[in-house]
Amino acid sequence: MSPQWNWVNNPFANHSVDHLPISDQEELIDISCNSRLKSCFAEQSLGDFWANLKDIYHISESAIKYLLPFCTTYLCESGFSAMTNLKTKHRHRLQLEDDLRLKLTEGQPDFQELCKEKRAHLSH
Repeated sequence: MSPQWNWVNNPFANHSVDHLPISDQEELIDISCNSRLKSCFAEQSLGDFWANLKDIYHISESAIKYLLPFCTTYLCESGFSAMTNLKTKHRHRLQLEDDLRLKLTEGQPDFQELCKEKRAHLSH
């Protein structure tokens, strides 16, 4: 992160913000002096913190625009990695959509509950 964007990573630390417009400097001072926002910053991810401020502070839009490429790059790389793991020498289906959706989903299935819902097939 270049020094001019250090305020995005931690708006509560003392950073040189002379390059920012006066209105953004004032908003950053308001944010850094707010103890409620400081506790929110400690409890939330960096992206969530700035996203929650976008309706109140205009400077948050600049922070989000700076952070956005990191999120989208990560999602693209994780999607490509998941696709290459699915497309192996022995498994080369053309339709990957359903498998890829399952691979990229963060939710975890409750196998105990799924097993309870299924009935065992008894031999005749």
